Amino acid sequence: MPSFELPLNPFPETFSVSIANTPYRGRTRWNQHLSAWVLSLRTTEDAPLVENIPLIQGVNLLEQLQYLEICKGLEVTMDSSATDTPGFEDLGGDAHVYVVTE
Repeated sequence: MPSFELPLNPFPETFSVSIANTPYRGRTRWNQHLSAWVLSLRTTEDAPLVENIPLIQGVNLLEQLQYLEICKGLEVTMDSSATDTPGFEDLGGDAHVYVVTE
């Protein structure tokens, strides 16, 4: 399955990404209450598409949002374990977020 990794860092950030030739604005932030990273995606005109999805392993994070036609999937993997949720310092290091395009 073709995919590419979002180049994320272990700190809250805003970034630009092109998926299937469509530009998006992304944002990651640490949700203290959940003890988890969350991801938001918006159009370049700042219209919200996906807001505060927790970055957890083992699921297609966009499965219920296929009607938005952003991509085939968004998946999180951890180098250390199949059951870990990325901690505050893991994003962009031990934790990877992949955009599945086909």
